[in-house]
Amino acid sequence: GGVLKKRKKKSHSANKVTFHISGDCQLDQQQAARCAPMGNSAQSIADCETNYFINKLGCMPMQRQPDGEFFSKNPGVLAAEWTSEHIVVYHIPEASIPQDLWREQPDTSDWKEWILAYLPLRPNCKSHVGPQELVLNMQLCGDWAGATFGNQRCSNVGWNYLNGCRKGLSQPSDCCTKYVTDPAQDSFLHEQSWDIKSLKVFTRGGGGSHDSGTFRRGGRPL
Repeated sequence: GGVLKKRKKKSHSANKVTFHISGDCQLDQQQAARCAPMGNSAQSIADCETNYFINKLGCMPMQRQPDGEFFSKNPGVLAAEWTSEHIVVYHIPEASIPQDLWREQPDTSDWKEWILAYLPLRPNCKSHVGPQELVLNMQLCGDWAGATFGNQRCSNVGWNYLNGCRKGLSQPSDCCTKYVTDPAQDSFLHEQSWDIKSLKVFTRGGGGSHDSGTFRRGGRPL
């Protein structure tokens, strides 16, 4: 179990690194604050247990939050290290990729300057965090972005998209879904893309992995 979101962004807001789990799990807030990267945001949430229906949104440490324009102008490696004690997310600019990574022998002990977010997990998390899958997902609404649609910089979408629809968790009748499924938005929404050169997974000691992709396993979870 557990979901790590490395590039989570709604509307025009800053990117966020968050962690979500169904069981009892918290960040070690003191350690997270002590080891937060330079230039971090002041906002943090310690409780990783997630249930959008009761406003439990998952955990988020103080972190660096570059926007989409920054990542576009500074391509490189987006990496995450997951151990039983912590999760660390890095962004390494292309010109700074270290030799250990070029050799495919990553040594994160020398990657401190590239940390985006550091999530130290309390011991009670260990029993809840299980095998993970890598998912590349471009979700247009969802429980977070859908619930806040029409606020802040998206408040100018027009009266028609903010009335006669539901505001709240993602559902067929919510306002965000009404907006993105309107044929009038086709020219604005029809084309988005990533440019990804490679996707790699490294394990300590060269350990094996499970068959990836839920659809390849007939819907069975890992």
